Amino acid sequence: MPYDFDSLTKRTDSIKWHLMQQKHPDLDERAIPLTIADMEWMTAPEIREGLKSYLDETILGYPFVKPAYYEAVQGWMQRRHGFSVEKDWIYPVSGIVPALYAALSALTEPGDGVIIMPPVYFPFFSAIAATGRREASCPLINEDEHYKIDFDRFEALAADPQNTMFILCSPHNPGGIVWSKETLCRLDDICRRHRVTVLADEIHHDLILPGHHHIVFQTLSPETAMNTVTCTAPSKTFNLAGLGLANLIMANPEHLKKYDDYEEKTGFPHVNLLAFKACELAYTHGDAWLDEAIHQIDRNRQTAEVFLKQYFPEIKIAPLQGTYLLWIDVRELEPAQTSRFIAQDGAMFGPGGEGHLRLNLALP
Repeated sequence: MPYDFDSLTKRTDSIKWHLMQQKHPDLDERAIPLTIADMEWMTAPEIREGLKSYLDETILGYPFVKPAYYEAVQGWMQRRHGFSVEKDWIYPVSGIVPALYAALSALTEPGDGVIIMPPVYFPFFSAIAATGRREASCPLINEDEHYKIDFDRFEALAADPQNTMFILCSPHNPGGIVWSKETLCRLDDICRRHRVTVLADEIHHDLILPGHHHIVFQTLSPETAMNTVTCTAPSKTFNLAGLGLANLIMANPEHLKKYDDYEEKTGFPHVNLLAFKACELAYTHGDAWLDEAIHQIDRNRQTAEVFLKQYFPEIKIAPLQGTYLLWIDVRELEPAQTSRFIAQDGAMFGPGGEGHLRLNLALP
């Protein structure tokens, strides 16, 4: 089936477009916001048409999660990532950000330290603060826009018994980094030796550019699987964020019990019926669309790099390996120049993000 990655749809119900028009009312009508991480492409036709058929034959009552849903998630993880997931490990939730708040609340105690590696996805900061946990920062080392982990600092933080969790962003947002197996194994060894639970945010793990390979952290070893909670979702992959669905993968029954207890106490919101069906359709029929989307992202990356180097040679560009988010250093530009970019301000991502912009490349 041919897919349309060239048409731009007017998005009157999009927060990203609303904020751009509110902040920049006089912009040329051809302007496109490169801010919030959703796509400017229509959702795959296999998903749209499948939902239409489903609506024609379904009453929108309280949902029951069918075996076909779990089978779709299991099939996707095995097919795309070589990860054999047991049905009982899959815990559907209403989104990655709610999952972060819930996992912190369920698996750590108030006052516990949580290790993060800024610059990093900004809800990590708010989730830690809002749940009464303490940020234990291990800033990434930036060597000319090539990022690496400060393992000496990470080991010291993990060795502190008051730090009980590490939130891994893999692939890394905003840096676009696909972590190597060597790096992941080293993180895993440190965390298991010091009894630090790993919460792996892998929402972008399907969006890996040609020439790179993503490794699901939980697959490193059986021991790693028991020490890790993996957060995945079809939302970034298939542009389904508005439906609100993510899957936590928990191999450790103790983690699952604590999460169940937390949900029972708090009335944690359930996933809606259409989100379950959309995820099932995406993970069953979405491979071909995704493969073409990744090639389009890579073409956009090449176009963006040529454009930026030609017209803004002072900019430094981080190598984009995964995600559709290009991370650029604009510290050598004048404010009048940076104001021309309708992009995500790097300062939002914490220390090390100042003077950077994150550009969304998932567009025609």
